Amino acid sequence: MPYTTRPEPRARREVHDSAQSVAAETAERMRRHARRAKTRLAYEVEARALAARRAATRAWYAADNAVAIAAHRATRRPTRALASAFAIGAVAGWLVGFATTRRRR
Repeated sequence: MPYTTRPEPRARREVHDSAQSVAAETAERMRRHARRAKTRLAYEVEARALAARRAATRAWYAADNAVAIAAHRATRRPTRALASAFAIGAVAGWLVGFATTRRRR
């Protein structure tokens, strides 16, 4: 039977083993890539969370500093602070009144 199209059982087993080894290598390579991607993602998430915490802390201190500066200025010049508050209130009241009368027309 020299003209058979069927491979020998030994040759078929070698091809099967070769395909299995290629599949195993590919699976291992994919596992390594997934592990690296997971590590990189975890690092990035942690770094971004830390940056957000730091930014929130900086904003908190900046707001606290602004309040302290405003209190200090009001203590140094109380008349000016009172006049500024009155002016801001008057302008805000005028704007609210203007906006409400404008809608009625």
